[in-house]
Amino acid sequence: MEKERKIKTLSLVALIVAVLGLTVAFAALSQQLTISGTARVNTAEWSIHFANLGEAQITGTAKENATPNLNDTSITGLDVSVMKPGDKIVYTFDIVNDGTINAKISSFTNFALKEGSEALSDKITYGIYYDDDTPINQNDTLNQGDTKHAKIVVEYNEEATEVFDTQMTIFENANATINYVQAD
Repeated sequence: MEKERKIKTLSLVALIVAVLGLTVAFAALSQQLTISGTARVNTAEWSIHFANLGEAQITGTAKENATPNLNDTSITGLDVSVMKPGDKIVYTFDIVNDGTINAKISSFTNFALKEGSEALSDKITYGIYYDDDTPINQNDTLNQGDTKHAKIVVEYNEEATEVFDTQMTIFENANATINYVQAD
C-alpha cells in the first residue's frame, strides 16, 4: 500500500510537472502584440481670394468711367470705354491662396459680348488673363501659399481699320467667374 501511495504521488507530481511544462511551452510559443497611438483630424483652411487691385493702366484715349471695387471674392463696378484702334485699359490684381489646401480651377467663364455687338468681336480684345498674357483655363492649379498675378484687359485692336460712329456696349453687367475646388 505504501508503494501504491508512492506511485500515485509520483504520478501526481509528474502530471503537475507536465502541465506546468505545457504552460511554459505555450507561453514561449505565443506573443501578444500591442499597437497604441493617437489619430487626429487637423484643421484646414480654405482661403482663396482677390487682392491688390491696381490702378487703371490707360493707353491712348481709353477711359475709366468708374473705379472698380475689390473685396475678397469679387471685383465689381468695372466701367471702361475705348474709342479708337490702340486704346487699351488694364487692371492688374492677384489671386491668392492663403489656405492650407491646394486648389484648381473647376470652371472659368470669361466676359461675354453683349447680344447685338458681334461686329466688335474682331476689333476688341477683352477678358481676364494671367499677367504673362496666357489664358486662364480649367484645371489650372493654385497651391497653398501661392499667388497668381492676373489682369483684366479691354483693348481696341491696333490692326482695326475702322471706328464706330455710335457708342456700342461690349459687355454690360456681365460676370466673369473663376470657380476653385480642392486639387487632387
